[in-house]
This record gives sequence, structure tokens and C-alpha cells, in this order.
Amino acid sequence: MARFEDARAGWEIFKGSEYAATLDEINDQLTRRDFSPVAPRTYSHYLKLKKKGYLQYIPINQLDIKTLKDPFWDSAVRNRYTPLPTEYLPVEISFRMRDRDIVLHGVSIETSASSATCRVSNPEAMALLQRKATQQHLRRERTHLKFSHTGTVFPAFLEGITIGLNEQFLVLKFGFVSLAAVDLMVDREPLSVDDMILRVTPTTENTAFSEIARKLYWLFQASEAVRLACEDMLTQMDEDRRYVVPSTKIESLQMRSPLQLAIVFAVPVVALLYMIVDEGMLPSTRRNKKAVEVIGSNRLQGWLDATHQAVKDATGIQSDQGFSDRTKEIFEEQLAPAILELFDDASGTIEVLPRQNGTAEDGDER
Repeated sequence: MARFEDARAGWEIFKGSEYAATLDEINDQLTRRDFSPVAPRTYSHYLKLKKKGYLQYIPINQLDIKTLKDPFWDSAVRNRYTPLPTEYLPVEISFRMRDRDIVLHGVSIETSASSATCRVSNPEAMALLQRKATQQHLRRERTHLKFSHTGTVFPAFLEGITIGLNEQFLVLKFGFVSLAAVDLMVDREPLSVDDMILRVTPTTENTAFSEIARKLYWLFQASEAVRLACEDMLTQMDEDRRYVVPSTKIESLQMRSPLQLAIVFAVPVVALLYMIVDEGMLPSTRRNKKAVEVIGSNRLQGWLDATHQAVKDATGIQSDQGFSDRTKEIFEEQLAPAILELFDDASGTIEVLPRQNGTAEDGDER
């Protein structure tokens, strides 16, 4: 009797055939790879998935189980990152299975901060990866992807395998365990960076832990929204694929109350955050309005235009290409609510501290 793993493997075979394989052809390949054959009902389900435009396998009777999810890394957060082509850069896929350390060699096709898609063409590696036991292991246990041109390693889980044209190669999609630095996975020039020194002060010491954690969460969401928008703008204007928006890095962190940290952002991200701070206080009450309505469409448009110009200045690309609807949507749906939460003084205050002679001095409360 076919189980979930069998049905999922059959779907990947069907998808790899450009949705042309018959039920018998699918079952023949499944049997050769130690999977159980699937039923006609499952094949009908494949046809429905194709019709509805699904790329990943969804079970026939999928239950919506509500569980506590990682707010930084749930499926909604992961799906907002757009993969960048990587020009077939060498990658090592390493994992431990049955007390053996296994290293497979392939190339990366595209990467993002949440996932990487790789291609493997070595016959022995392909045979190993197509076995049911191997796929179950890689979906359950962590593997490590090493991008050879930088030597950087990221832990990941296997999400899917597709058979390439005429079975000459396999395409493997991996999901990273946490946010990965895309600038260390592509052969592109990162935009220049600059730092900001921030101080988070809770309203009372009794609420310090929750309020500091909340501010850091919304700082992450706000800065990532700007970074994502910059990535999208680059996609529109950088036809030669020369540049990449670097990941955000912590330069220093003083764990105390008030909390103080120095963060390194891409220059366009820093420029917009300073612009938002310099514009002054934001409304503290939403009154059931959308964030973009509270901030104001003109102000948000100003943020978009300033960021667009900052990306042009950072790359030297003076393109007439505007920004996409997706960029505007990122500002409206992700940046706007994050900024309102970040600067809401009801849950503590966040200050930007200027640098003077290489040290941080007390700044005005924002």
C-alpha cells in the first residue's frame, strides 16, 4: 500500500516528465527505486494538482493542524524570498547516513535566503539520491550545503527532487534551517554597507524582556522588508546580474536593559531607516486602519522613491526602469506595519545613537 512518501515521489516523477507520464510509467519508476506503486486515485490527484498550479506535493486529505510556529521562519516568511540565478556554481552536499559521511558534488542553479536549488549529474550520486531510504533520511535529517567559491556552509533539509531531461540529472530543492546569507551563495558584488547604533529602552523593568524581544522582532521585519524591496528593484534594473543586497549583520550587542546594538545594513536600507527616523514621530494609534492608511500614501511613496534612488546610487545604474507592483506591496504589507510597531512607544522606545569619533553617543529618543 502506498504511503505519503510514495505518493510524493510519484508526483516528482510526474512533474519531471512535464506532466506527461502515465500511471504505469510512474509506477514502473517507483518500483525501480524501492517505492510502492500509487493507485489511480492518486494519479487523478496529480492531475488536479497540475490543474491548480501546485509545484509541491499536497496530500489528498491535508489537515490544517494549528501548532506554534517559528514567527521568523514559517512558510509565509520563507516564501517571500525570491531565488536568484547562481550561474551553476559548485556546491557540496554532505550528510551522515548509516554511520557513513557522504559528500556529493553538484552545482547550484538558484538560491535565496530561504532555499537553494541544486543539480546533480554524477550517476552514482543520482542512484543514491533516488532511493527511497535516502530521500526519507534527507527530509528528516539535516544536510549541509557548502558553496565552494566562498567556503560557506549552511544547514538545510531536502524539500523535493525532480528528475531532469532524459534522466540525465536530478534537481534538488533544499530549505535552509534559518535565514541564510544570499550574498555568500552567489558570485555577485554586494552593495556597500553602513551601520546603525540603536538603543531599546523598555517602559518598565518588569516588562523589559518581552518589550526588548518585541522591538528586535519588528526591527528584523522592517529591515528585511526594505532589503527585499531592494532585491526586487535590483532584479528590475540590474540586467547583467552584477550586484546583490548583502544580508544584515550584528556588529556588536550589549545584553542589558536598555539594550544597545550596532547593526550593519546595506546602504539603501540604512538610508531609508534614517529617513524614517528624521521625518519624526509616527501615529501611535491605528483605530482599525491599515498601516498604509495610518502612515499615509504620500509618505510611503516618498520612502519608495528614496529607496529606489539609493539603489541606483549604490550600483551606479541610472536606469529608467521603475519598481514593480511587488516592491510596492512589500512596502505596504510588510514595511508599513513593522515600522508602526517598531516606533510605538507604548511597548518601549527605540533610539538611534550617532557615532562620534568611532563611539556611540546618546541620541534623541525617536
